[in-house]
Amino acid sequence: MRLGVNGRFYAARVTGVQRFALEVADRLLADATLFLPGGVEPPAGLPATTRVVRGRLTGHAWEQVELPGQVRAAGVDTVLHMAGTAPLTSAGDVLVVHDVLPLTHPRWFSRGFRTWRRAVLRCAAPRASRVVTVSEWSRREITRTLGVAPGRVVVAPQGIEPFHRPATSEEVERVREARGLHGPFLLTVGAGDPRKNLPFLGRVLRRWRERAGDPPPLVVVGEPAPHLFTAAEGWPADVDVRVLGRVDDAELHALYTAAGVLCFPSRAEGFGRPPLEAMACGTPAVVADYGAAAEVLGDGGRIVPLDPDAWVDALLPLVAHGRRATEGAALTARYRWDTAAETIREACEAAGIERRSGGR
Repeated sequence: MRLGVNGRFYAARVTGVQRFALEVADRLLADATLFLPGGVEPPAGLPATTRVVRGRLTGHAWEQVELPGQVRAAGVDTVLHMAGTAPLTSAGDVLVVHDVLPLTHPRWFSRGFRTWRRAVLRCAAPRASRVVTVSEWSRREITRTLGVAPGRVVVAPQGIEPFHRPATSEEVERVREARGLHGPFLLTVGAGDPRKNLPFLGRVLRRWRERAGDPPPLVVVGEPAPHLFTAAEGWPADVDVRVLGRVDDAELHALYTAAGVLCFPSRAEGFGRPPLEAMACGTPAVVADYGAAAEVLGDGGRIVPLDPDAWVDALLPLVAHGRRATEGAALTARYRWDTAAETIREACEAAGIERRSGGR
């Protein structure tokens, strides 16, 4: 199979979508052609067998105008588009779509992002040979919203590396000292994304104080992304919330391990990585009943209705008794990047066979 990989994702900062793309691409590029926009360097340690085709344009212009010609000239069997975008004229390729929330919940996204993403999904997904997604819930949403035949939507659950085991005690202590976190704390991630519903936790902390005295501080990771999302609500002034902004993987790993509980009140997720990552690090997660929650977390998830009293009831014993999650080994075995990459490789091979045989 002559596989091409759309490498535009190498130009973006790492979020859940980019992490998926980076990890899978790392496992597929040895025998592939990597197409890169102008100004984007190939990843370090790229196999010598990988062919690299560089563009002159950048961003949407490269993907829509220059990439299709590069693909034709390279003679690949199919192209893997890893970050939910592809040329509007593409057909017979493999498109990774984590969710269709810009179509089903447009109010959470900036006007420019939702307009463009909706156009791409509605053009590229129905024309793709295969659409890869990350959960059965997301698969159902794709078939319902975009009209893609269920047999052409492939589920490839994510891996959880590099958060597949707890950080060391030295790493935890270093972050605690640097951030002034000397006692128990709650952790949440996704600041700046309104679907994460983080201000709900402010109401939870207020209710905790009314019922049981001062709650532990809430540590918040993430930063606004106005080019992607509409503005999220602010935090109440009378609760102890410590917004750290964007942190690197090493610090996030230590925070996952040190936290008493990960709080994840998201309204919708195609997969939902943070609860799995925290649980693999030994930290229990309390989550809302977002789309894929029960499917992804299984029996280990503490799925709680979006009611402040219900969340206080769930959090109090976890913090008071210092309970740790015990699902780490099982999660690490179930959610592996090697498995995701192999599933996607098979989808690409099927797409390539169809193209060579003159099928769809």
